[in-house]
Amino acid sequence: NLVVTSFCVVYAQGLALRGPPGSVAKSVRIFQNEWRSIRLVLILSMVMLVVSGCTISWMKLDRELYHYPLPAVIITIVIVTVLFFMVRRILLLQRLFAIPSDVIVRGDLTIEGGTNERIDLVSANAASEESPRSHSCSASRTPKDLP
Repeated sequence: NLVVTSFCVVYAQGLALRGPPGSVAKSVRIFQNEWRSIRLVLILSMVMLVVSGCTISWMKLDRELYHYPLPAVIITIVIVTVLFFMVRRILLLQRLFAIPSDVIVRGDLTIEGGTNERIDLVSANAASEESPRSHSCSASRTPKDLP
């Protein structure tokens, strides 16, 4: 999970910062598509870590020396309790950091003008890239030219 997350962060930032026009929107769209699978991998890796800790405690403890199975039961209870509190804390943090769907960023880049006018720079850049370019500087619109 750490490898996948690190890979996504590094390459998505590279695409957003150094990519062609519309790259920020593309990066956000990729993250939105991959979010569920990355969370699923995180949850499964946490569960597998807990399962492996519990099974090692049951396999490695000597029957005669440690009064088997009492220590393994105690270790399993402790590990499951820690997992329960971790999941509870993650769910609390998820609620605290939740972004309402009406204000969530979807990769758009808008500038609000003084007369309730909103200009979407991603759409403007994509439209200007599709149209044939002229060689004069006055034909292209730059963000400072926008109202």
